[in-house]
Amino acid sequence: MSAQASDPAAPAPALEAAKPSGLEPGAAACGLKPLTPNSKYVKLNVGGSLHYTTLRTLTGQDSMLKAMFSGRAEVLTDAGGWVLIDRSGRHFGTILNYLRDGSVPLPESTRELGELLGEARYYLVQGLIEDCQLALQVRVPHLPSPTPMCLELSQG
Repeated sequence: MSAQASDPAAPAPALEAAKPSGLEPGAAACGLKPLTPNSKYVKLNVGGSLHYTTLRTLTGQDSMLKAMFSGRAEVLTDAGGWVLIDRSGRHFGTILNYLRDGSVPLPESTRELGELLGEARYYLVQGLIEDCQLALQVRVPHLPSPTPMCLELSQG
């Protein structure tokens, strides 16, 4: 067992490749490096909200995150090893918990539920999309469809 593995205060291994090949022009100048596919832990910076999770969580369900972290696409990290995702981080913890557990408590607020639905759609987390849509259907009363007479009045 290495000293690093037994020392809980030891820093986590960096998430950068030994050979940063295939970087976009200018990416090296910004300190961005590709994520190695064999890294077990991932540090995510989602719109300034910091999250630490495993590749297993990110690749366990079919989603955009699985596509990002399964090695099919290059993921760039900053000099500190943080993978940058240009989204609001407000609901990302809920997205991660859904990927971990397959269910999460949904927000009470209809507005927050709509925001979470938007993020679930962005990350293509189908089960969470369905849960949010069902909850919104229950919480938001359906307005009746306009009748032809109402349409005539509104047009005239």
